[in-house]
Amino acid sequence: MGMNDERNEERDATEGAVSRRTVLKGTTAAGVAGGLLPGQASGHPKPRTITVKTLTVPARYRFTVSGEVAKRPSAGTSDEIRGHRTVLGRIDTKGELDEFAFSGEITSFETLKGDVDVVVDGKAVEEKRAKKAKERALPNAITIRAEGEDVSYRFRVTGRVRKGPTADGGDSVDGTTVSGAVGGRGTDDYRYSGSLVFDSTEGPLTVTLELDQ
Repeated sequence: MGMNDERNEERDATEGAVSRRTVLKGTTAAGVAGGLLPGQASGHPKPRTITVKTLTVPARYRFTVSGEVAKRPSAGTSDEIRGHRTVLGRIDTKGELDEFAFSGEITSFETLKGDVDVVVDGKAVEEKRAKKAKERALPNAITIRAEGEDVSYRFRVTGRVRKGPTADGGDSVDGTTVSGAVGGRGTDDYRYSGSLVFDSTEGPLTVTLELDQ
């Protein structure tokens, strides 16, 4: 074999090695590209849905699931998801609705302001269950009854407070402070959390407390 033949054979062997390395490199890249992305295997399916529709505006609500939760297209930009499990939602337009996909179970639902309808997996949450959930969120109740004359009152709570069915438009809730008036045989009622302190009353009243009901 001549010197030129030896050089040609060596060049062919080298080119073959380069070609094989190139193929192997391409195969490795293809394997990575075709493999699972980080976290893909552990992705949590969200086959269930919850829809929140406002009855009064503005409305604020909060709920937590045992799995994970994600917004669907109808959810508002102001809705916030914390820790993949808890939603802080708000609706400012009457008739508007928010929808979310989730996995697991709904472990808690709390209406923070206003009134909402809740539909889970296409089925409306029973009114009694929704009422019980609200009462658990605000476990204490106070009823203020007049003794004949019109009497103004004012009290504060350390948690949250909202009007009950008998409190009317003349009674107001400003944060944690309630100001109202009751007369004749009328009553005002509220639900609240935490402790309660009366700042003032301008006459005789009968006050009934129901704690942790």
